[in-house]
Amino acid sequence: METARITFSFDDAREDSYNAIKIAQNYGISCTLNVTAGYVDGSYPTVAFPPHMKTMTKEQVVDLYNSGVEIACHGDDHNNDKSNLIKGRDKLANWLSIEVPANLGIASPHSKYKINSDNIEFVNQNFAYMRIGGFVNGLSFKDRLIQKMARICGSRNLFLAVYKKTVDETEKDYPIIRSVPVLRDNTCGQIEKLIRFCQKKNRWCVLCFHSIVEKDSLYASDNFSWSMDKFVSLCGFIKNHGIVTVTTKDGINSFK
Repeated sequence: METARITFSFDDAREDSYNAIKIAQNYGISCTLNVTAGYVDGSYPTVAFPPHMKTMTKEQVVDLYNSGVEIACHGDDHNNDKSNLIKGRDKLANWLSIEVPANLGIASPHSKYKINSDNIEFVNQNFAYMRIGGFVNGLSFKDRLIQKMARICGSRNLFLAVYKKTVDETEKDYPIIRSVPVLRDNTCGQIEKLIRFCQKKNRWCVLCFHSIVEKDSLYASDNFSWSMDKFVSLCGFIKNHGIVTVTTKDGINSFK
């Protein structure tokens, strides 16, 4: 039987993600929210990345947690310094009344956490997992060119050519998990093509979103924004085709 596991993973706890996650839940889609704690509680300057986006309130983060959304850490002030990661983790554990902070997962700020023995040991001791970007050692010149062409022309095949390796290796370096970024120029058809590939190969794919906005939004032109109409279409595709969705933590538990 062909099957796939898909994760909707949202970074930063941007305000628009609250509404997007609620919409996804209406389609029966499981979600993970990766919270930059210092953005949410206002302790980190708003001039820092992402400078133009409002964040959720602490109450909204707790509300999503109570509704079944996995809440994971994204640092305190969006960097990969280990003390910063721990600080953000401990804030979240306090907000959510989680007695063992190490049960929380984490998404690497900027997706740039490096895979080496020391970092893997740090994750194992302090988090349930670490989610990074799609490519551990970056993209080759050839793959960067293919990626650019896929975004320019909307080719489903070129998009799959770039990211099928990410999907194939998502479970390779546990507790480090790879993800596929969903960016402004990506089409719904490209993401659906990748999901179909996951079905055929029985793979897990973590889709990384940042902002879900309306077409005429002030931030629609931002590279990390995806339009609401495409997002709703993708949610419908997943529901209509019976695609299994999981949180990041549940995805890991399914192959441990």
